[in-house]
Amino acid sequence: MTDPGVRITVLGSMTLWQAGAQTTIGRPRTQAVLAALALTDGRPLSAAELVDAVWGEELPRQATHSLRTHVLLLRKLLEPDRGMRTRPAVLLSVGDGYRLRLEPDAIDVQRARRLATAAENAAAAHDPEQALALLTQALELWRGAPLIGVPGPFAESQRRALTELRITLLEARFEHALELHRPETLVAELTALTAEYPLRERLRGFLMTALDRSGRRGEALAVYQEARRTLIDELGIEPGRPLTELHQRILTDDLPGPAHSNPSARQPLAASTRPPGPNQSARQSSMVPSGPGDSNLVLLQPVIAVSAQAVTARGLLPAQLPVDVGDFVGRGELVAELVECLTPDPAAPVSAVVIGMGGAGKTTLAVHVAHALAEHYPDGQWFADLGGADERPAEPDQVLGVLLRGLGIPEGAVPPDGAARSALLRETVRGRRVLLVLDNARDAAQLATLLPATPGSAVLVTSRNAAAGMLPGAWVTALELLRPEEAKQLFRSIIGARRVDAEPEAVDAIVTACGLLPLAIRIIAARIAARPQWPISAVATRLADERRRLGELRVGNSAVESTFQFGYRQLDPALARAFRLLAVPAVPDLSVAAAAAVLDRTVPEAEQLCEALIDVGLLESPRPGRYRYHDLLRLFAIQVEDPEGERAQALPRLTDHLLATAKNILQRQCPGHRLDLFVETASPGAQFDDLSSMYDWIRAEEPGIIALNRQVAADQPGLAAVCVQIALALASRRDASTHSPQLVRSLYELLDVAVAQGDTTTASRVRVTLAAALTTDLNDPTAAREVLRLALPDLAAAGDRLIWAVGMEMDGLADYFGGRPADAIGKLRTAARTFGSEGDPWNEGRSTAGLAVFCADAGQWDECAAAGERALALAGGTPRPDFESIALKELSRVALVRDGDAPRALALAEKAVRAARGHGRFLYLGFALLRSAESALQADRLDLAESAAAEAVRTLTDHGGPGHRAQALVLQSRVLDTLGRTAEAVAAQQEAVALYEKLGVTAPTVGGRYSG
Repeated sequence: MTDPGVRITVLGSMTLWQAGAQTTIGRPRTQAVLAALALTDGRPLSAAELVDAVWGEELPRQATHSLRTHVLLLRKLLEPDRGMRTRPAVLLSVGDGYRLRLEPDAIDVQRARRLATAAENAAAAHDPEQALALLTQALELWRGAPLIGVPGPFAESQRRALTELRITLLEARFEHALELHRPETLVAELTALTAEYPLRERLRGFLMTALDRSGRRGEALAVYQEARRTLIDELGIEPGRPLTELHQRILTDDLPGPAHSNPSARQPLAASTRPPGPNQSARQSSMVPSGPGDSNLVLLQPVIAVSAQAVTARGLLPAQLPVDVGDFVGRGELVAELVECLTPDPAAPVSAVVIGMGGAGKTTLAVHVAHALAEHYPDGQWFADLGGADERPAEPDQVLGVLLRGLGIPEGAVPPDGAARSALLRETVRGRRVLLVLDNARDAAQLATLLPATPGSAVLVTSRNAAAGMLPGAWVTALELLRPEEAKQLFRSIIGARRVDAEPEAVDAIVTACGLLPLAIRIIAARIAARPQWPISAVATRLADERRRLGELRVGNSAVESTFQFGYRQLDPALARAFRLLAVPAVPDLSVAAAAAVLDRTVPEAEQLCEALIDVGLLESPRPGRYRYHDLLRLFAIQVEDPEGERAQALPRLTDHLLATAKNILQRQCPGHRLDLFVETASPGAQFDDLSSMYDWIRAEEPGIIALNRQVAADQPGLAAVCVQIALALASRRDASTHSPQLVRSLYELLDVAVAQGDTTTASRVRVTLAAALTTDLNDPTAAREVLRLALPDLAAAGDRLIWAVGMEMDGLADYFGGRPADAIGKLRTAARTFGSEGDPWNEGRSTAGLAVFCADAGQWDECAAAGERALALAGGTPRPDFESIALKELSRVALVRDGDAPRALALAEKAVRAARGHGRFLYLGFALLRSAESALQADRLDLAESAAAEAVRTLTDHGGPGHRAQALVLQSRVLDTLGRTAEAVAAQQEAVALYEKLGVTAPTVGGRYSG
């Protein structure tokens, strides 16, 4: 028997319910597997059918293996209490495939179809009220677009089929509702639906009927004209006979009333009066062009047109600015700069260009600034939308024609030639103080003939395209996003302080989900304002789902997605491909080399493509050589159609590049390090000129690598092994950072994938990498020993001696930090011997230097000295190894503590500092500086002690953890006290004690415990 509590929702975000409780399915591909099984009416699907349904032609490596991973996850979700030896009762194995066994009506679409069949039977039995009620119940099961965010060809085909089912049910419901109910209750919903589905003639017919029966005959006829224009423009056909006959009957006032007109049947439908859903929009009627040659200026015409009173060019010049928004917020400094820049200059015309991404608020800013300047330009203010983001931007000659006619130039006096029109415009405004706002410009070429050239005039241009900034003499500025407080202020101005103050955390979540984009904030705030009973937190929850976020950011005929679509449609094929592929990695930003890997292009080619996308406002560059998307633009980019089917290769190419780069770093920084641990790579990887640039690369790429780990774990499990190899290669090259907790979480997620796939090699390697981060970064030796407890036996059994030695070294570190020095020393000795026998001198030197540290802390000075000298000898055989500074630092300790030779200790410590600076390891530099300060203090070189201690505090604060800073503060306190600066010494000591108390440890003496 199946579990009667299992229910699946596909009509919206895909959700699993068990005994009434909601369970998140998680990975999109896991959802795709469940969707394929759920929507085949219990029929078993072979592995090949499922792979084709979920991935289509975008096959991952080891597709069948990936499929089994998703099935394993689904079985855990569907039957969480099932024992390991109990056969599944819900998701069954059938041959090499699977079948989903659920009760009837367990899937919402099954319930919808059953209700639709019952509605048909009720209609056949002449019971329209019952049919209407059943259809309403069926339609209420839709919670948005079906299978939101579920990838794969099967889900895409089902989305179309289920959307068609919904429209069919809607049409049936409207047919019954028009028989039974007051038609005015249906107009709003039908208006939104005809805008969403403009080619559905039956919906148009229902709207015409509802309008006519509501006494709005003229609007009903206008709907027909709009439908006819749309069908001719889109398909080149006339409306069908049913719509044409309906139009004729309305024209002759021959449309009958409802078949059922009893008052009891006229209760408004809950679904009919519901506000339009997130995917619905209202479309404005098209405007008819006013003159020949101006067909692409229909939206420009009403803005430019002036009253008939302006009959001569020398008469009253127009004041045509759109209304200034009453809720304009922020941008104070930029507004002031623009007003100052555009204040009239009696000697020359002035101009400014504002460039920014779609939805950033360029038009709103331009209108606001223009109103602030209006009194300076009493002879006229014009506003023209140049349609630069549209497929067919306005032609300059046509804009000039509209401007001249608006100025009162008779039609016959407007020159046919563009150059003559431009000259006439300049002549018309000569000697006048006029302001021209040219909104949404395509580029500088579109603007060239539109600019007044006389002193006293001003032009303010907005554009998404940086090419518009080539306007000669113009002041150019890029419009940044709102600051968080400004974004919340805008939100508050639209929905009111009371609701915002009641849910501040939800407001924060919403403006963050909107990416601080003004258009997105205005849209979502307008939707919330129209729903006064909705809590803001409910909308925040909806926006939290990235798969549905763009769909939520829509109200009326305003939508963030539409704004982005305008820009995307203008891209040539190469740029469109780059725009789609660069969005695949869910990372904070990409280096130009990483972008080249994703695009499979050379670095110069990739840079050219990225810069071109920046120029059209579809990409950002936070700093030279790095590129990123606005959050909403990235969501749009990963949802647009991928005609070449290349998205599946983007992440494999990127991970290959990152692994190749990590191997290059090991080869350069760690000569002698064994590279046969890692798979072969096709990419050459990034190359580096010096050690410092390598560490800069590691620090810059770490957030992206962490994000990539999580993305792979969630949706590309076949790449998990490569991500683990990247992490393993960089484990000994990176320092602790603020990203360390996120790194550990991402490694645990990769571990879950490896375990689910039964990949013991990858699981062991990720556990060793985890142990290193847990011990040295998070100071959690207990957790480190726990992951190693499972890794070390598996590595030994597999004969993976080199990684086993790394694990043994990490186990020794865990013992050391866990207060078990004897065990730690023994394990470091074993690790060093193993590295030596395996022919890896770099790892042998590193572990031997660590052994010197442990022996020094245990007071075993002779062995410390021997280990330090051995590490130095190994360092001599490899160019500039980073463990050289550790060995020198520990030999300095031997000279100071065992031999009492402070001058020699200081000399060795200063060598350690120089070595650390040479290899770019800031954490090692901090430790060497501590040793130098201690030695200088003992050698009575207080000037050196003071400077070294101060630099140690700065270095370990910036590149270490709180324990490292505390350790440096303790030593600095001693130095300051020796210098007689008692107050500063006490302050440093108090801060150190406070930091140690937070860590739950007793403050150690300097020269004791090694924290590296």
